[in-house]
Amino acid sequence: MRQLGLMDWYVAYELQVLLLAETSLADGRTALHSNIQDVFNEFGVQIMSPNFVMQPKGAVMVAKEDWYAAPAAKDPQITER
Repeated sequence: MRQLGLMDWYVAYELQVLLLAETSLADGRTALHSNIQDVFNEFGVQIMSPNFVMQPKGAVMVAKEDWYAAPAAKDPQITER
């Protein structure tokens, strides 16, 4: 994890990873982004955009038991922590 810069309202980061030889870039990004969302959600941290204007009235976190509520389905290729 490298901090690339201090922007107007946020810190810009770069995450450097090494993929296994059999993992495509697209699959690696999908797994990485899924895990980031899951861990942030697990710890109650809302991922926000620099363009954030107003907090929604409803819940912004999804309970773990609802992660795969229909029509969603668990991807068997993605491992959970």
